Amino acid sequence: MSNLHPEAIEIGKSKNKGISLKYKPITDDDVQEICKCKSLVNVGLEGTDITDKALEYLATLPKLGLLWLGETKITGEGFIHFENHPKLDCIGIEKTKVDDNTLKIITKIPKLTTLRIDGTKITFEGLLAVADNKKLKPVSHTKFSAEQMEFFKQMQRNFAKKKTSATLSETEIERAKNHLLAFFKAMAEWEQFADINFNKGDENEITSKVKQLYQKYATKKHHNNDRYHWSTTKGGSYGEHQIVDIEIISKNRIYIYTNADIFQDRFLMIKQKDNSWQIDDCQRKRGNWEKQSL
Repeated sequence: MSNLHPEAIEIGKSKNKGISLKYKPITDDDVQEICKCKSLVNVGLEGTDITDKALEYLATLPKLGLLWLGETKITGEGFIHFENHPKLDCIGIEKTKVDDNTLKIITKIPKLTTLRIDGTKITFEGLLAVADNKKLKPVSHTKFSAEQMEFFKQMQRNFAKKKTSATLSETEIERAKNHLLAFFKAMAEWEQFADINFNKGDENEITSKVKQLYQKYATKKHHNNDRYHWSTTKGGSYGEHQIVDIEIISKNRIYIYTNADIFQDRFLMIKQKDNSWQIDDCQRKRGNWEKQSL
């Protein structure tokens, strides 16, 4: 008679994409059976009886993208089997025995971005030791303070910055920052105008005003931009953005980094022939930096 959990047997025969076995008496052998289902993308095993042996089996799931392992007996050593995994990008390891050493193993997973670390044995020094991983987004609500997490992000940016001999005066940097902040304010005013006037049939004026805004604050490639969406929250789309860093690319180009709640953005500013600064691009950090509309 099989000692496997009935749900493990059932899942192994299925074509499921997502499962949750939270707090059920699931063992490593059960996970081996479950992993016969190669379509799994999202696997929840929180509070089960698994160990690092289960990670060897889970690494055989080619589509696995989200893995929840909180409150299990894993140490993280089994993540060595994920060193070439093509998909896994989000892991929850809350309240496990993962420490600084096994964190280094985990952060070598190629596609990993989000890592939930509350309740682990990871120290702040151990976290800083993997700050050279520019894609990593550790999530901590209780393990580390907001100030510590911001320091970690700053370390990541420092590692990622390209080496350059170019310098800019504080005056030039402030001019670029002020131009970006003025854009944020102008966009908030336009969004308020659009929200009030959209139902009045003033679409042409709404479009005209936003194009004028882009012509004033952005480079020529954005001059015909239109916006079909806007924020109705106080302060508009950029109301929560706080400038946290700058990166000098050359004497005529800098990145200005902002934080807004959980989002990290950067804006490419280019100095024009008339010495004004204009916004050329916006990117959002989603593991890697990806294009974001202005």
